[in-house]
Amino acid sequence: MAGMAEVADPPLRGRQGEARRNDERILRAAREVFVEEGLGAPISRIAQRAGVGVATLYARYPSKDQLAYQMVLAGMKDVIAEAEAALDQPDAWEAFAEFMRRCTALGAGALVRFVPSVPGTDELHAVSRRGYDALEALLDQTKQRGGLRQEVTAGEVVLLLALLRFSHPSDPARTPQLRQRYLALILAGLRATDDVPLPGAPLTWTDMERRMAGNPQAGG
Repeated sequence: MAGMAEVADPPLRGRQGEARRNDERILRAAREVFVEEGLGAPISRIAQRAGVGVATLYARYPSKDQLAYQMVLAGMKDVIAEAEAALDQPDAWEAFAEFMRRCTALGAGALVRFVPSVPGTDELHAVSRRGYDALEALLDQTKQRGGLRQEVTAGEVVLLLALLRFSHPSDPARTPQLRQRYLALILAGLRATDDVPLPGAPLTWTDMERRMAGNPQAGG
């Protein structure tokens, strides 16, 4: 199911195609660099990682704040595309598991860290709501047909993805492999194999929205 969320947009040629490719490289590089160094990372580092000139980056994103905002927005849209594509797969559990693998590989969990630092625009709230609806639909389908634990919420899935953003303490090259290893353990725990209930109250989407808005007093 690799690449399952790639939407077949008409290919762009010439300058338009190059601009889109540059944009994708810049946003991907921004996510990598900001995750590694925080939002204080220099723009020059992102341009270097993306393989473009600083002038090219600034022509598309005049400020670091705009770049961070678009990075978060693009990341949310990636998650939505992955969730919607998973709904079309015949094996509900494998579709959900592959969604989790893809989101882990894409670094989707890093978004939780950065959302409080970007403007809470109407556009961002609308995309966040679309993300919640897409994830809820995927969870409902997996609970009905794939054996996902009934207690699991969309907010908890987002938090689990965020927890998988750790790095290997001494060998960074092993980080992607370890993330997939620990994701496999998480997926084993998410699957309904017994009747033992989970302890405590579930994390709700309201909790996540409060956290992403920078409000530490998140409750039920």
